[in-house]
Amino acid sequence: MCSVPGISLVSRRGPSVWFLKYPAVRAFCGREFSSTPAQSSTSPTCDSILPFSLDSNAARETFEKYQRRRSLLSPQGLWNINQPQAKLREVYLPFYAFDCTFSVQVSGEFAAQPGKKRQGDAGGNSNSEENETIETNGMRTYAEGEDVMQVYGSYKYPRHLAKAAIVGSRIQEKTALDKQSIVQSDPELDPLSMSAAVARQLMLRAVHAVELAKAQERFGDKARNVRVQLKAMDESYQTVYLPVFILDYGYGKKSIEHGTQAGKHVVDMWQAAVGGVTGNVVCEPH
Repeated sequence: MCSVPGISLVSRRGPSVWFLKYPAVRAFCGREFSSTPAQSSTSPTCDSILPFSLDSNAARETFEKYQRRRSLLSPQGLWNINQPQAKLREVYLPFYAFDCTFSVQVSGEFAAQPGKKRQGDAGGNSNSEENETIETNGMRTYAEGEDVMQVYGSYKYPRHLAKAAIVGSRIQEKTALDKQSIVQSDPELDPLSMSAAVARQLMLRAVHAVELAKAQERFGDKARNVRVQLKAMDESYQTVYLPVFILDYGYGKKSIEHGTQAGKHVVDMWQAAVGGVTGNVVCEPH
């Protein structure tokens, strides 16, 4: 862990508006935060890796069970040999895994008790009742094993699909990356293309959302203008490849709207993801 100047993440005018303040470029545990994207490469770009715990058959069965529970489509329709476009791919997605300790300041306003007036107000106008402001302070430590601290570090796949790869506390099972072995095994490697600064901002947003939800639950419906301010104390991160199965499959038809083939009906292609460790499934409803 290393000590760095704090950031400020403030919610104002209610929970939907907040502001993030931190330098665009700063030293960070021997690394540098920059707004410049990381260099894309076909070679491994992460420090460590968490191997697959599921095989392709288990991933297929997991997805079929998920679909049956939701009655979205028939597994036979998805996987039969008449759909050659259906593919199941093993992919390693790059993630930033952050550790950070925050100073958390929470404040909220409550309606004043009946009859309590603003100081210096001698009138009896009920609109002059003073709101009570309550503030709490505390320290929170978020470790790399918490979901909000695992940030997908690329732009290749939709972020909601990448969430299937998040492994929670099992990230501690990661091992040092043997670049030669991973290249020889020929999995699909999604290069680390997001800068650490951008990943850090996404992490801060996620932590802020968690703390804001906690504050609103604690204060209840009577509170308004709930505000959360975070100050980062100790920060570090590692980069790790997390395993996921990406499923490409056809379901239904769609019409081409533009070009020389406009009006032609083709198979509508969809994507889903199954976590290579947890078996979490993420897909869009049809």
